[in-house]
Amino acid sequence: MEKDLINIRMRSKSRNDYDLEIKKIGNFVRFSAINLILSFEYRSEINFDSELKKKYYSIENFLGKIINYIQRNEVTIDDDKNKINIDLIIKNLHITLKMIEKDDEDNNEINKFINKKKLNKDNNNNNQINNNNNNNQINNNNNNNINNNNQINNNNNNDNFIKEINNKYYQLLKKINENNESNLKKLNDYNNQHLEEIKYLKLENKKTFEDYQKFKIKYFEDTEDLKSQIERLENELTILTEKFIKIDSNNKDFKEFNSKIIIHKKNYDLILSYLPTNFLNKKLELIYRASTDGDSSESFHNHVDDTFFPTLIIALTTKNEIFGGFTKEFWDSSNKFKNDDESFIFDLSKKSKFISLKKKGGIFCNKKFGPNFGENGNAMFFNSHFFENENCGIGKNESFTNGEKTIRGKLKELEIYKFIEKN
Repeated sequence: MEKDLINIRMRSKSRNDYDLEIKKIGNFVRFSAINLILSFEYRSEINFDSELKKKYYSIENFLGKIINYIQRNEVTIDDDKNKINIDLIIKNLHITLKMIEKDDEDNNEINKFINKKKLNKDNNNNNQINNNNNNNQINNNNNNNINNNNQINNNNNNDNFIKEINNKYYQLLKKINENNESNLKKLNDYNNQHLEEIKYLKLENKKTFEDYQKFKIKYFEDTEDLKSQIERLENELTILTEKFIKIDSNNKDFKEFNSKIIIHKKNYDLILSYLPTNFLNKKLELIYRASTDGDSSESFHNHVDDTFFPTLIIALTTKNEIFGGFTKEFWDSSNKFKNDDESFIFDLSKKSKFISLKKKGGIFCNKKFGPNFGENGNAMFFNSHFFENENCGIGKNESFTNGEKTIRGKLKELEIYKFIEKN
């Protein structure tokens, strides 16, 4: 059965307001401190066991002492960021109640002593009165003297009795004060120790929380990085799979690819792998061959200028070195450099692809030269008469990633291809 006993508005040391509610629930006394702002409730209980029953006879008597203590001592609640310590208040109540019990025991001892002295005094007076009545018939004068002497003795006895009581009372008060000081010191020591434990736990909790936050941040960073890597690998796998399928489907195209330079399928597939993926669904068609259409720059421009783009260039030297390039720009005789960041040159002898450097890669158009690449036409070059001397190759340049001379020789064949849609 739950019974309301008292409800007190209290303020904590950090100036938070609480409702301190004391209830009797069966054989327990429950303390509930309710934070008025945050609506947090903290509870603690005391079991009214046989020991408490021996001391206080009833739970109501015990509660009366607790309530008097709270009201008389203006109890405040200790809290630390809403971590209230009701247990500490209850332990203080226990200590204070023990002090009250000790005071009651000492007062009972004083009262017993005083009653005993009074009883002895009354007995002596009664005996003296009887003696005086018996001797009163013999000698009135002697009785008067005796009465006077008894009165003096009684006065002396009373003075000694009062001194003895005062001394006893002083000793008891001194003992009570010593006990109070000892209990207060123990209480302060306990509080200080408890506060140190709270500070230590608070620091440990803070450190644990900070470590958790760092782990959490690193975990999410690592997770995001792994997600990014997985996504990138999946994209690369998709691209490679598409390339593989398209390259494999080009077996038929290779058979129709009537080149005098690329006679092996592996070289054909390697050139296709260099191309942008959107060109893999197209076929290559020959538009110029030096051995049949003329081996001069003039013949090249007559067959290719202002007509076909993008184009693929494949060249063969007398040393059987195969190289070439790709561009999206169209060829002309303007004597100008045309930037093409998607252009590239390749060296099949070394299985190398050299990509365009930003705003530097591209083609150099001049009627005196063949399909030259680079800002100055020196990245890949073909001089006026292709089959004479060492008039072709890949040279030192600042337009493509190779940057160094790799090939220089005498041209044996040159082929230019355009891209057409597959049927």
